[in-house]
Amino acid sequence: MKINWVKIDRLAAWLLLILMIIFVVSGYGMTKGIISYQLASSLHLGLLAVLMLVVFTVHTFYAVRLALMRHRWWNNFSKFILILAYALFFIFFTYIGVFYQRPIITANQPVVSNSTSSVDDSVVTTPINTKPVSKPVTIPKPNPTPTPVPSGPRIFTLQELAQYNGQNGQPAYVAVDGIVYDMSIVFRNGDHHGYSAGQDLSSAFHDKHSQDYLSRVPVVGKLQ
Repeated sequence: MKINWVKIDRLAAWLLLILMIIFVVSGYGMTKGIISYQLASSLHLGLLAVLMLVVFTVHTFYAVRLALMRHRWWNNFSKFILILAYALFFIFFTYIGVFYQRPIITANQPVVSNSTSSVDDSVVTTPINTKPVSKPVTIPKPNPTPTPVPSGPRIFTLQELAQYNGQNGQPAYVAVDGIVYDMSIVFRNGDHHGYSAGQDLSSAFHDKHSQDYLSRVPVVGKLQ
């Protein structure tokens, strides 16, 4: 049965238009709060981009093919080049959208000094005390009364907050205006659009998100 490429191309064009509208609306849902954040993030960060890539490839491949045929450049060589170019295009953007994770540089990453020292720090010499102990060491008994657990919200320092950076199985905590929120739903491997979890991101949050979003994420404590 002969495939009707014209109908496939038209269907791909309509699907591409619909998917682009959904992609834009879900993006504004994440940044402006025009729809539910959970719905917007599941659409925008899910397979929507991959579906757009598929229909875009089908639609533009057919259009380029017709252009080459119209100018009488459609032959085995141009067919090979076109298929190879679109295959590389599709594989590259699928990898970027689904598998690639941006390297994260946090504010608490230690700085390695290039200066060298003449002293070998790997060997530490400890003097041995040869004098006898004048009296035995008394080990205090443990306090039988347990320490009371403080009530109320958990208080985080910046050092404690940095431990919850969304990596190695840790949740992604972010402080906004002195409140610590669990934003693991949007941080992938501790990263969300170039911002790292485990930090105070108040300024960055207000630049890109609506205040209404904070009412939809769990509160885990306060920043000291």
